[in-house]
Amino acid sequence: MLRSAHRKLRHASRNATVERAIEFGFFAPSLRRLANDVLAVCVTCQLKNAKREWRILPGIAGTGVSDLSPQSLLKNGKEPFYAVSVDAITLGSGLLYLSVVCLMTYSVVGVAIPDQTSSSIAAAIRRAQRREGGFAVIVADNAIARDSVARDSVARDPEIAGWNIKFIPANPRAPWTTAAETHHRSAVRVARIILRKYRVSDWNHETMATLKQELADEITWTLNRTPLSSADINDQGYIRALTPDDLRYGYIRREGGGATLMDNEVSSEVSKSEGKWLRRREANLRRFLNDFWPEKRRKVLASLGRTESVKKDFTFRVGDPVMIYQPSRKHDMLWRTGWIVQCISTRRYRVRIVGGRGERITEENHYNLCPLEMRRDYDDMPLPDRAGMRIRCRLTHEDGSLQHHWGTIVKDLAEKVLVCWDVSDPGQSAFEMLKLEEEDWDFGDSEVDTSEREACRGTE
Repeated sequence: MLRSAHRKLRHASRNATVERAIEFGFFAPSLRRLANDVLAVCVTCQLKNAKREWRILPGIAGTGVSDLSPQSLLKNGKEPFYAVSVDAITLGSGLLYLSVVCLMTYSVVGVAIPDQTSSSIAAAIRRAQRREGGFAVIVADNAIARDSVARDSVARDPEIAGWNIKFIPANPRAPWTTAAETHHRSAVRVARIILRKYRVSDWNHETMATLKQELADEITWTLNRTPLSSADINDQGYIRALTPDDLRYGYIRREGGGATLMDNEVSSEVSKSEGKWLRRREANLRRFLNDFWPEKRRKVLASLGRTESVKKDFTFRVGDPVMIYQPSRKHDMLWRTGWIVQCISTRRYRVRIVGGRGERITEENHYNLCPLEMRRDYDDMPLPDRAGMRIRCRLTHEDGSLQHHWGTIVKDLAEKVLVCWDVSDPGQSAFEMLKLEEEDWDFGDSEVDTSEREACRGTE
């Protein structure tokens, strides 16, 4: 009766649903609790009220790879520009640049490019690499990371042919992981101020190539000397400003590519007489790890509306129903339903989306996912099924022995599912219809024994 009243009111609030049920002549002391239970599993209400929120800390730079975080790169002694983020930015008509951001020091390099073709992008990457060194890992969007022409052109460069450059495609559903969005906003703000004194009608002319690069150098010079933190002065009045140039202090360009510390290239006499630079670098490193990095994490928590640590045990599991934020057009439904089919990391998941446009599998960031509470006997709207999910069942053999077997759900009929077993007896069909409520089964998460998995020749 409560579900019928809720539908009649076109998914109104709890109080309205309770009042309509009372009008129907039904009343019980636990009516409000029952109404809460009905609204909790209403798919339409969940889709209507869903909001994106950070359930764990946002993804770090490098598409969520922990080894590419600034803290890990500094602790492991990596050189500046070892891992970089590459993206194109337009500052105006004819002002097209390739911005390169170091994922360790937040240093920026801008290279003027005539267009966004593969050859222009590859030439700009080679030019930035010869200028700064490094570039062992390049994080970029799919237009660059998956462009075979650009990758091959960079790999054939004679000066960097010995480097095994690794291209990592950024998650298109989480563009903030490339660390370029913040720098682009700052670059646009600085360029707006600098361009006030320029009166150029055509930046695409060949004679403007040098001026375009000078403009990029001036913008990057400003960004590289901008403090990373707003807390530049402590309670005692000491200046604690930390800039990207401070983090890369002490490194010089090495012959043949890359960068090295100053004491590896200068003589021992000079190193002893100018030993202050090494102490300065150690002080900058301690300031980053002890002051800047914890402060940045606290700011992130404050922006999330939380003062305590985020629960680290919150993760989606394989088979969990979820709502996916995927707006397609204006005034269209923002959220869609689907299943978690693979956990790539704690921040990235592979999701099977179901809907009117057909079923498809996409990779989603945890920020675009919300848990979906559902009941199998509720037909408020089409729900995602369990087809394609991996399950492990404990089956009884003819001799009475029990053994786990792995299989894949081929078709979900709500009450029963059609399973295709990985291993079947000779002469027997690999397909079997099961009623999961009567079987001993699970998804076999982390408790699966390796020998057991090998025996069943299944994969998680």
